[in-house]
Amino acid sequence: MLHAVAIRLRDEGCADHVIAAALDIDDDQVPLLLHLAASKLANLICLDA
Repeated sequence: MLHAVAIRLRDEGCADHVIAAALDIDDDQVPLLLHLAASKLANLICLDA
């Protein structure tokens, strides 16, 4: 769920510090979290195709 929220917030144009506050994580963790979320989403899309 954390990954989905992060992706949604980024898609809405939220900055890293806003995403971090919403998820109660450190600002510097946001880029890695978004990278992992995007990778997992891509894998799910591939599995569904």
